[in-house]
Amino acid sequence: MTSEILISFAKPAELADAQRFYDDHGYRGDPIKVRDTVLLACRRGELVGIVRLCQEDGFLCLRGMRVHPDFRRLGLGTRMLEHLETVMANQPCYCLPYIYLAHFYGQVGFISIDPVQLPPLLERRANDYIQRDILVSAMYRPAGQRIHSRNGTGSVQGPTEQTGCGYGLEH
Repeated sequence: MTSEILISFAKPAELADAQRFYDDHGYRGDPIKVRDTVLLACRRGELVGIVRLCQEDGFLCLRGMRVHPDFRRLGLGTRMLEHLETVMANQPCYCLPYIYLAHFYGQVGFISIDPVQLPPLLERRANDYIQRDILVSAMYRPAGQRIHSRNGTGSVQGPTEQTGCGYGLEH
C-alpha cells in the first residue's frame, strides 16, 4: 500500500489543501507559511500525510507531522523524514513531538534535550504545551547528522527532486 504513495515537496498551489489536511487532522499549530518547506504524501490523488520545516527566529524547526489514520504504522512518517534529509542535512533542527513519539524521531537523528536548551521561542512553546497538559519532548538534531534509511544505504528510495503531489488542485 505504501509503495503507491508519492512523497514530494508541495507546490504553492497545494498549500491551501495542505492546511485543510492539518485542520481536518487536529493540528492546532501555526498555519503554513509560504516560506515553509512542506512535504506531502499522496496516494491516488488523495493527501495522506504531511510534515514541514520552518525557519523560526534563525533556527530550523520540524513541525506538524500528520499521517492519515489508515496509513499509520506503515513506515510513511519515516519515509517523509528521509525525504527531508537534503533540507536538514547541514543545519541543526529542533522539534517538539508528543513524548510518546520521541523514539520515532530518535531513529532519524533527533536527540532529547533539556527544554532550557531550546531557543527561547521553542522554550515558550514547550511551556505553553505543558500548561495545556500536552506532553512533548524537546528534541534536537545536530547539523551533519545522517539518516540511516531502511534500505541500508543511507539514501532515500524513490525520486527526491519531484515537487507537488500532482493531484490537480487547480480550483
